Amino acid sequence: KSALLYSAIFGFTYFGGIYFWVTSLIRWIGLLGYVAYLALVLYQTIYIVFLGYLIYIAAKYLPGYVLLFLIPGMWTGIEWLRQFGEFGSPGGIIGFSQYLNLPIIQIARYISVYGISFLIMLVNAILIIFITSKGRLIRKIIDLKYLIGFVAVIMILCYSYGIDVLNKGRDPNKG
Repeated sequence: KSALLYSAIFGFTYFGGIYFWVTSLIRWIGLLGYVAYLALVLYQTIYIVFLGYLIYIAAKYLPGYVLLFLIPGMWTGIEWLRQFGEFGSPGGIIGFSQYLNLPIIQIARYISVYGISFLIMLVNAILIIFITSKGRLIRKIIDLKYLIGFVAVIMILCYSYGIDVLNKGRDPNKG
């Protein structure tokens, strides 16, 4: 129950900030701008609540090392699903936050913005596991340092590829 509540609070706050610009429509359509804003925020929040429920269920039955990759995958899947439907919108995709990080986003040629979101969530998942539980969730199965090393290698490879593309001055869309 608390997982759903926390998910709802997060979703409403997250999308409330992202879609606040919709309230600027009040100048032209009056209070309907607030109604549109509220409807959009609530609709998008439903996806986050659903994600919170899925994570809650998965955490009860799956080991931590599986969750480390499953949760970023679920987040990325929800980001993709949110763009469909009457109120669908790709706003708030966290992969877009890296638009100034040119070396990292070069790999988007192969993994798209959703792959960038996955990488961000993967790093965040490692940090959360390390900070909150000191790895107790997964220490019994795989030593935490190996997971951190694995994620670090993935990030170093992505970054190195980006540096290579940028240093060669080639168009990453032309191979």
